[in-house]
Amino acid sequence: MKEIAKKILIDELIEDSHFEAVEDVIVWALEAYSKKDSGGAMISFAIVQRIKDAEDSSKCVLWNPEKVKNALSQNE
Repeated sequence: MKEIAKKILIDELIEDSHFEAVEDVIVWALEAYSKKDSGGAMISFAIVQRIKDAEDSSKCVLWNPEKVKNALSQNE
């Protein structure tokens, strides 16, 4: 499921054809999941916190900047 999920999520982000922004829906889902009592909650909390920190500081630190750039440039 991992590889299929990545491909579909990236495809949905690139397509951007929904009435709500896909990235917003993903963040909302991660925020809701972060409140659960599970190991995955810690991961979702960390991702949401990373996004909020980047928005607050206007600096987006990426661990894989070239891969992100390549994925986003395919949409142009």
